[in-house]
Amino acid sequence: WRVEGVDCSQVRQTAETPTMAGIIIRDAMGENRIITDPGANARLTTTDVEIFAATWKSPAILLTQLEIPVETAARAIAIGKARGLMTILNPAPARALPKEVLANVDILTPNQSEARILLGLEADDRQADAEIASRLRDLGVGHVVMTRGADGALIAGPDGMTQIASYPVDVVDTTGAGDAFNGALAAGLASGLSLTEAVRRGTAAGAIAVTKKLVVPALPDGRQIEELMKIGTARQ
Repeated sequence: WRVEGVDCSQVRQTAETPTMAGIIIRDAMGENRIITDPGANARLTTTDVEIFAATWKSPAILLTQLEIPVETAARAIAIGKARGLMTILNPAPARALPKEVLANVDILTPNQSEARILLGLEADDRQADAEIASRLRDLGVGHVVMTRGADGALIAGPDGMTQIASYPVDVVDTTGAGDAFNGALAAGLASGLSLTEAVRRGTAAGAIAVTKKLVVPALPDGRQIEELMKIGTARQ
């Protein structure tokens, strides 16, 4: 993290609890299922968030997910929203969430199955993605950015829906694609990109991530993302 320039000063350390572990099951097509043991992640409390929140300044981006307790993520989102930060929730692992939590989310970034689970539906429900995204927005979400694998991404917001094309790549392992997408999306927004351009950047990052095995080694840097986006633009 220090090599990457990440501020580690607020990382909480516990001696009695192991770091979260994940067991990844990958099929021949590169798709995956992940079994996790939350470990120390489960020890992150709303009090921890409230202490950490003293360092937050607007404008900024708050990005969180659900590998920590839901109440902790919800508290972070609520504080961020109240302080004028742009709040992004990657709802993974997916579960149904109270409407009052979703109402504080500026940008919700589920994949297709997660979007359906958030609505209490089966992960393979046959309703159209656009209908699912619209229903999520009805719960108070500002924008829904649904990642759709080879079909790119769908942005649903107050002004309608926008399709973002994917970047054709050879899929090796989809593990970490969502992490790459969300990181690049948040970084793009923090650098002043529009939501549409930030989603394109996230889509490129996710495309690069699926071309390699494992998670951290597959995560792209800014130069790799820019190169793929130039190639994609040239092809269009």
